[in-house]
Amino acid sequence: MATPDQLHAALSALDVDVTEVAPQIREHLPPREGRDQAGIELAMLAGLLHRTAQSAVGVMLAEAASPASWVDRQTAISTQVITLSTEDHGEQASIGAALLHDRLGALVDADSPRTSTGRPDTSQMPALAGAAFAAAAAVLTLLEIRTDQNEGVEPEATAIGFETALDQLDRARVLTLDARAGDTVVSDRGE
Repeated sequence: MATPDQLHAALSALDVDVTEVAPQIREHLPPREGRDQAGIELAMLAGLLHRTAQSAVGVMLAEAASPASWVDRQTAISTQVITLSTEDHGEQASIGAALLHDRLGALVDADSPRTSTGRPDTSQMPALAGAAFAAAAAVLTLLEIRTDQNEGVEPEATAIGFETALDQLDRARVLTLDARAGDTVVSDRGE
């Protein structure tokens, strides 16, 4: 496992001002009795490193000089190019889905209309971002079901999960249809 110093060094190498991060960690993670402060801080730094590296990959793809170069770069970042013996693809997919869901939630929040106090109006959501958010929620739910099944959970116990995934996919479908019809912001009908 990476140490805080290694994470700081990696973030610095990606041009992240680590001194800017420390106050934000303290703000969102005040010390509390019984809290795994060090572990959570490490997770925050690793998550920041992941997001920063992901952004760097996006820049590398965007800077491709030609479509062929873009394809070559896209192939190079594939999880199938270099494998690690310690890698758990199911776990990585779940983490990726959770991070994508979180990022799409931030996008929905950022794109949502604001109330008179300037807060996001949670009764409204942008249709396309909302559709992507609901679809990502469904992927996360399906991956959780897969994990349960791999751990021997009885099929009857996963029935609720399948219903949840179907509801999330239906929500994504409705929002996609609304967006296609020209409704850019759709009243939240629940998820």
